[in-house]
Amino acid sequence: MNRFFAIGCFTAITLASASAEEKISSGRIEFQGQIVESSCWQDAAVNAITLTCLRQGKESKIVQSFTPNHTQILPFYLGSTTTLAVDGHPHLRMVTVTYR
Repeated sequence: MNRFFAIGCFTAITLASASAEEKISSGRIEFQGQIVESSCWQDAAVNAITLTCLRQGKESKIVQSFTPNHTQILPFYLGSTTTLAVDGHPHLRMVTVTYR
């Protein structure tokens, strides 16, 4: 008898959840924590900086020159880099990496 009761309960739950699925058209999922992916890493040379990004097992690189006012998109469209001249120091450059 317990076996028939369990089968009846399972059938009732299955039917109830199937009809609930048909009625749901939107909703909200809440969670606590962070979704974290690694940032790109860089290798600076004399005239440029190489940025390497890894996403889903694929590696992609860009070379950002130190030409002032130069902007470039990061691999996988993760953000951008911008090179600016430093006022009063003609041989210095500031590279800003902005992630989306």
